[in-house]
Amino acid sequence: MDVRRPALIRLEGYFYEDKQPCRPPSPAPPWFPFGNPSFLSEYEIATFQKAGSGQWVAVYLRRGDAPQLVSLLDADPRFVYVPCPAT
Repeated sequence: MDVRRPALIRLEGYFYEDKQPCRPPSPAPPWFPFGNPSFLSEYEIATFQKAGSGQWVAVYLRRGDAPQLVSLLDADPRFVYVPCPAT
């Protein structure tokens, strides 16, 4: 495991949101790793809705690992994977 480039990132301090969070927070907190363009290019956002609610959570997945991780996370009945709309 590469601790400097983890397969999954969940931002500490960001909890459930009322709408689908398809972009990194803006303005980005100073510790936010996505301020670095090379870091951002290695990750994609995956959003999940808490089953039976209007609450959303976002995780950032390493691009190469994203399909497998989405499948594993989506298998949890408490969350439903919903891709962000294409921009």
